Amino acid sequence: MIMNRNDLLIRLQNRTHLSAERMFLSDKDYYCPTYQQVKDLLVKTNFERYKYKSEVFDCDDFARILSAFVIQCGYDMGWPQPWAFGVVFGYFPDLKGHHARNFCYTSDKELILPEPQNDILYLHSVDCSYSVLFC
Repeated sequence: MIMNRNDLLIRLQNRTHLSAERMFLSDKDYYCPTYQQVKDLLVKTNFERYKYKSEVFDCDDFARILSAFVIQCGYDMGWPQPWAFGVVFGYFPDLKGHHARNFCYTSDKELILPEPQNDILYLHSVDCSYSVLFC
């Protein structure tokens, strides 16, 4: 499913309750993959070779390299639009604290939150409190 920037922005606002000023969507149109497509792509990351290092290679760095990996896959595979995939900062109740993760707006599960450090896919929860997101 292809979605234009404004429609994606509205859907993300409805889920995250972030103002438009706290969301940065840089492209005109986005492809919303299925949950399974995201899951299949995560298998290819091989990020286990990276070790967490506080303040040097931590959650925001993992989230950025996964986002870059998705962009690179899109380029290599010739995708006509970028995925609705990016980085989100916020409070996540499963961690009981602030964290950086990735987000993806999918065609079948809507907003999901891939954890780039272990490839677990979390579903959006109303208990999450987002600070900023970009893709």
